[in-house]
Amino acid sequence: MANRIDDAYSLFQKVLGSGLVPNVVTYTTLIDGLCKANRAFEAYQLLEEMLRGECLPNVVTYNALIDGLCKAGRLDEAYQVLDMMVKRDCTPDEFTYTILVDGLCKACRVKEAYELHEAMLERGVEPSLFLYNSLIHGKCNDNQVEEAYLLFKEMIDRGCSPNSVTYNTLIDGFCKSGRMLEVHELLKEMVGIGFQPDSYTYNTIIKGLCKAKNVEKSQHIFKEMSDSHCPPNLLTYTTLIDGLCKEGRVDDAYELLNEMLLSGLKPDVVTFTALIDGLCKTNRVSEGYHLLEEMIQRGCLPNAVTYNVLLEGFNNSSQG
Repeated sequence: MANRIDDAYSLFQKVLGSGLVPNVVTYTTLIDGLCKANRAFEAYQLLEEMLRGECLPNVVTYNALIDGLCKAGRLDEAYQVLDMMVKRDCTPDEFTYTILVDGLCKACRVKEAYELHEAMLERGVEPSLFLYNSLIHGKCNDNQVEEAYLLFKEMIDRGCSPNSVTYNTLIDGFCKSGRMLEVHELLKEMVGIGFQPDSYTYNTIIKGLCKAKNVEKSQHIFKEMSDSHCPPNLLTYTTLIDGLCKEGRVDDAYELLNEMLLSGLKPDVVTFTALIDGLCKTNRVSEGYHLLEEMIQRGCLPNAVTYNVLLEGFNNSSQG
């Protein structure tokens, strides 16, 4: 990629040297290529060269540079380019705002992203599904799940239909906030409009229920997952095993481990450590030690957490 860009840039310089004036497509293609090669600084210089010459950039040119700057984490410069295009009477389009909103959300600058979304609406530009998803994700990550839900309602009111990513993002946000009633309402709505929950959806809900100490309900979701032709994966089993252990239901967790092995899935160090921790916390330290030996025999090496759990278990049992 780097060699091709160098060749293209060299050819571009020859064109300039010959007295020919490149058009906006030529400039835009080169700016886009430089950005994709992580050479946003050179792309920025090329834009400045355009502005000094006879060939003015268009919205596609500006978008290519804004996208490159956002991906390089240079958001303040991307904002400068937005200001530059507005001052030069080049109207930002839906893609311009989407790039910037997504970049700001990924950089945890959610307040600025929301303000940009508001400015976009004021200018009569309709947000895309991708923009709404980025902003909803940003709000959820910023522990603003209520505001995320309002954005969800806004997008529907504006005729922008949510997709499975939208629902999964909100479900995750409500799970992390412990608001499982809203989670089940969203799941019901999601299925009702034709979106099938995937492993991410189910795993998120199972984790949320375990965190809310509602392991029994998480077992129902686990069964529903299996019945809906969405096979539980390593994360599903590990999450539920950990939840059962934290509730002191170690024998049930053991049964689930055996079921997992029969399904052909291999437990990892997190799975074994969760069960060892459950055994130690229910005064079954010797069984925890035997499980350590079994995991090593199965080719799964313990980590520092595994050993710390066992050491704490032995220490507590000796004090008891």
